[in-house]
Amino acid sequence: ALEGRIIQLQADLGAYDVIRLHEKLTGRTFDPEIEVVLLQFCKPHGIKVQGQTFLQAADWNTAITVRNAGHEMLHPPVVMDGPSAKAALAILAKDPLIPRVVAEHDPKWGYTTLEGLLNEDLAQALDQLIAEALGVARNPSDRWRKSDDGIHILAGAFYGMLRQDKWIETGGSIETWLADAAKTGRLAPQKLHSI
Repeated sequence: ALEGRIIQLQADLGAYDVIRLHEKLTGRTFDPEIEVVLLQFCKPHGIKVQGQTFLQAADWNTAITVRNAGHEMLHPPVVMDGPSAKAALAILAKDPLIPRVVAEHDPKWGYTTLEGLLNEDLAQALDQLIAEALGVARNPSDRWRKSDDGIHILAGAFYGMLRQDKWIETGGSIETWLADAAKTGRLAPQKLHSI
């Protein structure tokens, strides 16, 4: 059964160019291949293990596999100890809401640091754009309201800003985009919370 699933998935995935969209939306270069390791007894996780290899449940459908590939290869979406992330983190640390979300949410979901939440939520915003472009997206408001007890509020804000900027059409360096968002005040609470 597993061998048949591998053959079917290989045939199905040929129609989805996730790497092209990774490169367009981040401004980075990726290896042209992604390795998907199918496992039994691993639900609910799809997780990147090293490089461009991720693990997922063997019985997940093609849409989930494409969404996982769209998401997992983005980690980290920016250099987390680089100037763009540091500038964003400095602003977000002063926000009255975001640090509370990190401190007060159920730690079983992970994301127990502001850096971890920024990494995850920027990746989620980008993967949502990728999934929409490839026709496999979930409804974004349902996704972020229901996932991990609703802690991914930054993902929704970043997604809204990236859509305002028509990022799926223009693309570019996500490092530069984040630095500009920090520099121009888009991450300040009054702007961030209104998106």
